[in-house]
Amino acid sequence: MTCLPSTPADPVGPGGRPDSNEVTTRLAHRGIEILRGWRDHVGVGGSGFEPVGYLLAVAGDQADGCAANVALGNSLGVRTELVPAERLQEIEPLLAADGLACGAWEPDSGLIDPVKVTLSATVAAQRSGARIQFGCPVRALRTSGDRVTGVVTGDGDIHAGTVVLAVGPWAPRLLAGTGIDLGMRLHTLELSVLRRPAGVAGLSTAVTHAPSGLVARCDSGPFTVAVAYPAEAVEPELPQDARVAADAEPRLRRALTGGAPAAALRLRARCEGLAGRGS
Repeated sequence: MTCLPSTPADPVGPGGRPDSNEVTTRLAHRGIEILRGWRDHVGVGGSGFEPVGYLLAVAGDQADGCAANVALGNSLGVRTELVPAERLQEIEPLLAADGLACGAWEPDSGLIDPVKVTLSATVAAQRSGARIQFGCPVRALRTSGDRVTGVVTGDGDIHAGTVVLAVGPWAPRLLAGTGIDLGMRLHTLELSVLRRPAGVAGLSTAVTHAPSGLVARCDSGPFTVAVAYPAEAVEPELPQDARVAADAEPRLRRALTGGAPAAALRLRARCEGLAGRGS
């Protein structure tokens, strides 16, 4: 087996699961189990998993859906709880509870270290006989009739009986001309790194404040990672075409004011990283 690393993105966000269907709930639940017991499942290294929990806070118009998701999760073995508005700040004191109806709290969710996961998974694959080719970009897929038979790389063709395409937002470009349409659309995801002033408490968990569109999580030291989603998502044709919107910084400031005003976070950089998100 040959593994060709895909173009790296900046993964960010909690291991939490505000899911809406059985398939994604089961998938995420199993994923958390593997990440928590990474060495037992993979055989080497660790995921850096930190069980900080995940809180999804919603207003009245999303309360029924939130309750349904909690019920679904519980029925499938996920430890999740529907929390009334008056208890939300017990979980995350920096959360603004005004206008919120309830929330879904998942204490077993958390954060991982994507570098540790990637490196240890690579070592485990090599131990199992995989051949890793770094610095060898995949240019296209090789096809024969209706089958994918290999890949075209910068170092030549690689023929294979099975090709696993795990490149996220780069998949549509590689699939062009193969007749395979995954129905993926690209959305720009603006990631910001925030730095707290000295002496100010930071977030203790990962949280989504649905009314303001703010998604934020605690990070190492004085930093917090946050996203404030625009009302209308920008859809670039290719991942490398993603650009930070002109209103990114003021939108994030408004979201912080509405979602976590007590955090008193100071914007360190308009956008530390960009990742195309396929949906």
